[in-house]
Amino acid sequence: MRWYLSRIKKLLYLLAIDNGNAPNVSRLAEEIGTSRATVMNYLKYLEEARLINMVYREGDSMAKKPTVIYMHDANLMYAIETPQMDEQSIMETFFVNSLWRHHSVKKGRRKGFFNINEGTQICVCDRPRHVRQGEDIIYAKYNIELGREQEIPLWLFGFLY
Repeated sequence: MRWYLSRIKKLLYLLAIDNGNAPNVSRLAEEIGTSRATVMNYLKYLEEARLINMVYREGDSMAKKPTVIYMHDANLMYAIETPQMDEQSIMETFFVNSLWRHHSVKKGRRKGFFNINEGTQICVCDRPRHVRQGEDIIYAKYNIELGREQEIPLWLFGFLY
């Protein structure tokens, strides 16, 4: 029983250092010494335990592997204290965690983009990032205090939790 727990701990660590990249289930299975099917079961258990959030692309079914895996809470990333953490992945983790309970969150086609409730496009980005302004896109920007027009400070999404 103890070696199952050590494998799950290692899997959680490997997911934390991935920084929101697409999971390579075969590589994860090889690194923790188990099969792909077992890794998928472990991922489901970690999600049910609220340690991770699995985000899929629009139109993907839940049976497939997730497009990206985030820690359930950004504080978990700090607890693991990985040197590979970047600000963008921390902010995306916070955003997904703020919305996961009452909204459907799907990964968009570009980095930082999410489709909420199969209709609203939200881009999580930094203040100086210049992205082409679209009328149908809402920008959740970090490192700003006040919003304007289609720009909402990311910290305000914390009130949705």
